[in-house]
Amino acid sequence: MQIRGEVHCEPFGGHLPEGLRCLGIPSAGGVLTAVVTDEAVAGSTPALLVPGFTGSKEDFTPFLPYLAERGRAALAYSQRGQADSAAPKGVENYRLADFVGDLIEVARAMGASERPIHLLGHSFGGVIARQAAVVAPELFRSVTLFSTGPRPPESMRWTPLRQRLLSSTTGKRLSAWYISQFLSEDPREELIAERAIVTSEDSLMGAAFILARYPDVSLPLRQSGLPVLITRGVGDTVWPEQMHREEAALLGARYEVISDAKHSAQLENPAALADVLAAFWADVEAGRN
Repeated sequence: MQIRGEVHCEPFGGHLPEGLRCLGIPSAGGVLTAVVTDEAVAGSTPALLVPGFTGSKEDFTPFLPYLAERGRAALAYSQRGQADSAAPKGVENYRLADFVGDLIEVARAMGASERPIHLLGHSFGGVIARQAAVVAPELFRSVTLFSTGPRPPESMRWTPLRQRLLSSTTGKRLSAWYISQFLSEDPREELIAERAIVTSEDSLMGAAFILARYPDVSLPLRQSGLPVLITRGVGDTVWPEQMHREEAALLGARYEVISDAKHSAQLENPAALADVLAAFWADVEAGRN
C-alpha cells in the first residue's frame, strides 16, 4: 500500500510481526505513526483502523496479520498524543475536531479521495470514526463501530475527573494495568506500561472531555448512506448492550457479537473478529450490504 508523504519510523515497543512495516504520516499536528500490512486480494479495498482511549496502533499490530491472511490490506495509526505519535502541547490541541481532522488526513494519505476505504474505530476511536464519516462520507466505503457507543453512558461522564486523579506516573501505570487486565486481555505488560508513561497527558485529558460529552450523530450517519457494522465482544461492558442494539436498529446496521472476547476482541479472539470484518467488507464490495 502506497502512503502519500510517508516518512520512516522505528517500531514502538519492539519488533513488528512479519509482514508489517512502520511509517509516519505528516499531519497538521505533526507526524502520526502507523503500521501497515500490504497483503491484499487484487481489487479489495484497504481498511483504516483507529485505536481507542489510552491506546495506540500497537492495539492492532497482533491483529493485522489475521486480516492479511484473509487478503486484506490495512493501516492502523496512533492518534495524536498516543505513544510515539506527535503530541502538541496544550489540551486545547485535543478537541474532537482535531482528532477527526487527523483521521481524515490519514485517509487521504491512503488515497481515499480517489478510492474510498473501509473505516473501523475501536472504543474512543469509534467516536472519532463516526464523526469523520459524517464530515467526509465520500472518503469511506463502510464504517465499523467496534466496542463503541453512539453517546456517553452515564458512567463515562466522570471520565475527566478520573483522568485527573490518575495523571501521575503511578496513576498512568495503574490505569493501563486496569484496562489491560479487566476491560481487555493484553499480555504485553511491558509495552503497555511504556506506552502509559509516554502518552501525552494533554491527549488523555482531551479525549476524556470528549468521551464525557460527545454528540450523537446517528441520524446524519444514517443519512450518509454508508454501510455500517456494529460489533463488540460478548463480555464487553463499557457501553450497555442495549445501546449497541438500538444504534444498529436506527442505522439499519449489521450487528455481530464476538464470542470469547471483552472490550478488545482484536486481542482476545482475533480470528473471529477478522472473519466478521472480512465477510462484511466482502459483502459491501459485492453490493450485498
